[in-house]
Amino acid sequence: MVQSASKILTVDEFVSHYGECDRYELIDGELIEMESTGPHEQVSALIGRKLNV
Repeated sequence: MVQSASKILTVDEFVSHYGECDRYELIDGELIEMESTGPHEQVSALIGRKLNV
């Protein structure tokens, strides 16, 4: 299996595309999606259920 190299993002590109979203971080030019864990995940699930009612 061949894995393609991910595009390196600059800070300016990151801010312009993902500046308003707190689900992503820029680490060494790589876009990293953050996942909820522990109590944060429970709160997220509760809010999600309340919004879908």
